[in-house]
Amino acid sequence: MLHNRLRADDVDRLIFTRGYDRLLGAVGNLSTPDTGSQRVLNGLLDMELQLRVETLDEIIKDLQNRNPQWAADDLYVVLDTSVYIEHEHKLEDLDIASHLTAFPDKRLHLLVPMVVIDELDGIKNKGEGAKRWRAAYTLGVVERIFSPKEPRRGFLRDGQ
Repeated sequence: MLHNRLRADDVDRLIFTRGYDRLLGAVGNLSTPDTGSQRVLNGLLDMELQLRVETLDEIIKDLQNRNPQWAADDLYVVLDTSVYIEHEHKLEDLDIASHLTAFPDKRLHLLVPMVVIDELDGIKNKGEGAKRWRAAYTLGVVERIFSPKEPRRGFLRDGQ
């Protein structure tokens, strides 16, 4: 599930933790035929593995919450950049559903591709007059809607 979602430094923080380093250092001292030392080492290994599993489970749950499965019965809409800039109604006043009367009972999801964000950003920075304002306004609305309400948890946290 985490394939192509973790960078090497994320893996270092998630797997190669201080606890992992301590265990590597202790292996030489605790790897004796003595049953008590082996139990201590196995207990430490189990504890470290359990902590890693809990952390990875938390990340998976976070990703599932951020990326819910797309429902086949829902309607997904992508608007061209020009709609955000030139439509008579600005984004928050735009009634997209009223233009999609062929699908009255479908739940509507507005998708905003990164290319649209980039185009709006370019217009905001180099556009003129009303177009420049509409681009900045739209980016502000998108930022407000899609920004997390609380700081991200999980694999971006230092010390994990």
